[in-house]
Amino acid sequence: MQILDDITTEIVRNKDYLTELDSLVGDGDHGVNLERGFLKVRDQLPGLRGMSDIGSVLSAAGATLLSTVGGATGSLYGASLMKIGSVCRGKSEIKVQDLPEIFTVWSRTVTELGGAHAGDKTMLDVLIPATEAISQAARESTDLVYVLNECVKAAREGLESTKFMVAKKGRASYLGDRTLGHYDAGAASLCLMLESCAKTVSNLKSP
Repeated sequence: MQILDDITTEIVRNKDYLTELDSLVGDGDHGVNLERGFLKVRDQLPGLRGMSDIGSVLSAAGATLLSTVGGATGSLYGASLMKIGSVCRGKSEIKVQDLPEIFTVWSRTVTELGGAHAGDKTMLDVLIPATEAISQAARESTDLVYVLNECVKAAREGLESTKFMVAKKGRASYLGDRTLGHYDAGAASLCLMLESCAKTVSNLKSP
């Protein structure tokens, strides 16, 4: 619950930044749409606090995003959370050994729905390296904070890489070389969410 609440705070704080990024190469509504969706998720949280099944909570949040966030963003984030919810069904705690499967399913869902690949200047350019990093880190350690921090490092590098890519998907693809030098908005929002998640877990585990 705290993770979803903190992600919402991060999205609201960075709404204008995400919208500005999207206005450079897209529809200019990425931040606004995400804010609307995650505020609806936050509204849901009090009614979900009695649930011990993490999968059900994530599925409910995903359904809310799917119904309130417009365009491809709502579909990708909403459907991904619902798929992750299915993987986590019946779990009252997510452990390090669960993360590689969660991220693999997440990457697969985004790839299948969006039809994009690494290098197309999309959120996959953050999600794929994050998935690889979390799988490697989970083999090295059972420390959840360490594993998530490794994931975030890879996510940040992935975000930086999008500045040097030409968009090949969505409205941005029509701009061709003019998309060079700018972050992809979806990659940026995903990176913010992963950073928020890692920070929340670290805070919760601090003495």
